[in-house]
Amino acid sequence: CFEKDEDETSVEFHNLSAILITDYIEDTNTENLLILPPHHRCASHTLNLVAVKDSEKAIDNDVLYKKLYRLTFAKLTKLWNKQNQSTQVADKIKEICGVYLKTPVITRWNSTFDSILQIITLLKNDPEIINKCLDYCNLQRLTENEIKFIEEYCQVMKPVSQALDILQGETGMYMGYLLPVLKTVKEKLETLNKSGFTHCQSLIAAVQQGLDKR
Repeated sequence: CFEKDEDETSVEFHNLSAILITDYIEDTNTENLLILPPHHRCASHTLNLVAVKDSEKAIDNDVLYKKLYRLTFAKLTKLWNKQNQSTQVADKIKEICGVYLKTPVITRWNSTFDSILQIITLLKNDPEIINKCLDYCNLQRLTENEIKFIEEYCQVMKPVSQALDILQGETGMYMGYLLPVLKTVKEKLETLNKSGFTHCQSLIAAVQQGLDKR
């Protein structure tokens, strides 16, 4: 048989329920209780909801925006999928563009914005470069309206993306940054709202309403 450890005799057992449910304990010394601070919603998560969920209100409220959004993103999504599914396609895209295309990660909205922003950057250097990739993949080309749409989309969502980058920063991020960052986003959106966008005016309104609501 095993010898009993001397330390076992000094172990004290406590009723966990009695410790946690203090409402039912009489004569509890409240000075010894640990009080958690009020819960604050994660700012970056809230802003991510604005980018993902609230921005979709533009689809519900504007038929023309909805049509253009779905057509454009459908073409780009097919292109991204082709690259991810075939090394031959990926290598050809790199040959045409000089780089592999960034592709969205479903759990991170910023990755979608970064992917669209790369498309815009490539188009500025060569207006036909993405259509060359689409041609190679036997996919429908982007129209002038669709290219204009993603340009406006990036302009509208850029302030939100920049704010998320700041709020999700691993170093140098403090609560004191939150209000100035949100104020800057609202000011930039208000400026864009006066620019008279052709396709994304309803997106601006949806994001503004989301920021005010949350």
